[in-house]
Amino acid sequence: MTQPSVKERMIKRPANAAPKPPGVSPERAIRLGVSRAFEEELGWRIGVIGVGLSVTPFDDTLAQFAPDFLTYELRSEAMAGFVAVDGDTRSAIIEVLTCHSAMARRASPRDVTAVDAALVRATFERLLGNLAEHALGTELEGWLKDVSLGGQILHEGQLEARLAVQDYRVAQVSLDFGVGDRQGQLVLAIALPPKVEAQSPEAAPRGIGDLLAKRLRQEPVVIEAVLHRFNMTNADISAWVAGYEIPLDGADLGRVAIVAAGAERLLGNARLGQIHGMKAIRLEPAAAPILGPLDIDPRKSEGPPQVVARTQSKEQDDVISLPQDP
Repeated sequence: MTQPSVKERMIKRPANAAPKPPGVSPERAIRLGVSRAFEEELGWRIGVIGVGLSVTPFDDTLAQFAPDFLTYELRSEAMAGFVAVDGDTRSAIIEVLTCHSAMARRASPRDVTAVDAALVRATFERLLGNLAEHALGTELEGWLKDVSLGGQILHEGQLEARLAVQDYRVAQVSLDFGVGDRQGQLVLAIALPPKVEAQSPEAAPRGIGDLLAKRLRQEPVVIEAVLHRFNMTNADISAWVAGYEIPLDGADLGRVAIVAAGAERLLGNARLGQIHGMKAIRLEPAAAPILGPLDIDPRKSEGPPQVVARTQSKEQDDVISLPQDP
């Protein structure tokens, strides 16, 4: 029988894998997915001698990276994780692709090359598909949903920049090549979905109006305490120099407007004073009406001419309990 060419081995896609037996554990599902991916893609019966599955924090997940590993990012809507094989597994895959079998002697350590990444990529893609299929009906069902193989990760800094700071489900798979004493390792890390806290029916929003109202209540608002406002021309402002005095005709420490920044809506009225040596305001029960502009006689001030002031006025005899402003 003639052996298929390297190209035929790389592009062949056999029929769907046989259904897994009922009651498969997550570790068993990973074992089946890995072994059948190597067999279907490479025609290589590889042994899986151990599967470690754990939920790992970000720093420990990042520590799984090694310079001699061939590492690919895994993508979903955002960065989802990574998959990697050690240097000897990488070399063994290339040996099977080019020589139809893995050698009995362990490969000499060498750097990862772009050719390595291109040759091994199809095996990684088959691996993702098989793992997703064999996870059906187990606790891992959906863990590879919408996840695809991305680009090669060249160094730890690149991986750290692309991984989100969160917990990951990490699978560490020990491999037996079936020749000599050669063994290898495969690492797969997938970001865990964010936790969704259940809401009681009473606390749950009833509709889009409630959701919008809740969102609006949480939005930050900048509040301004306004003692006085001016209407001036650009010419008046351009004439300002240090030492000019601008009168605040009608301004009163007991009449401070509380407004939302950028808006003319009056939120309340207050009185200006001091608390513990700091300027402070005390909310008053009623807002003062706004008077129209007042013409200021420029002869009464050393400031620029034609200053028009606007202020608030309210008849009130209340005495603020705060210390008087010096």
